[in-house]
Amino acid sequence: MMKINIEKNRIWTLGHFYLGLQVNPHYFGRVKLKNKNKKTRFFIVSTKSRNYNYIISSSKKIKHENIEFEIYVVGYSKSFSIININKELKENFIFNYNVNFSTLYKIVDNSDYIIMNLDPDIDKSFKNQRISGAAQLSYGFLKPAIINNYFKENYNMSKENSFLFDKTDFYNVMKKAILQNNEDYKKMQISLLKLAKDLYKRSILNVQKTL
Repeated sequence: MMKINIEKNRIWTLGHFYLGLQVNPHYFGRVKLKNKNKKTRFFIVSTKSRNYNYIISSSKKIKHENIEFEIYVVGYSKSFSIININKELKENFIFNYNVNFSTLYKIVDNSDYIIMNLDPDIDKSFKNQRISGAAQLSYGFLKPAIINNYFKENYNMSKENSFLFDKTDFYNVMKKAILQNNEDYKKMQISLLKLAKDLYKRSILNVQKTL
């Protein structure tokens, strides 16, 4: 049955995998390029079995440099919550759980960057078997992702449309994103818009192949 489905192009995937055709739905309405917030806002999802330690330690270090930023945390899991952070960071982390889609989209739209918290040591399946839903939000709302370099190919991320890091330099990359000027931010959004359009065209062609 699997062979028949492959031969007849009946398998659709969100990512560009070796099996199936990529069909990526990332349209959330008419989205315009936006100026970067004066106080940089990051968006991240609280998910079970993820490593948040390097994000917390980097945030603490940046906070000590008197650099302003906010991290909005949403999700159904409270694996990452206010109990995980120091008192000094409570003003920087805003937690929202079990929000509806309308609220989620508003939070994303008002953010500057999406932190895709994937760790090569524990999230290897996201390299070539699974796709993070955060990628759809990045494409659809034109929010540059901050993603581990190990996963970039699976999400078509590059230094032109996102910030790439490994665990040893997340602090530097996060700080660079905060300090990025509006002109360079817009360039990154434009590059991300091109990627989103390319994915859309590829998805339409693959749907036509199946039909």
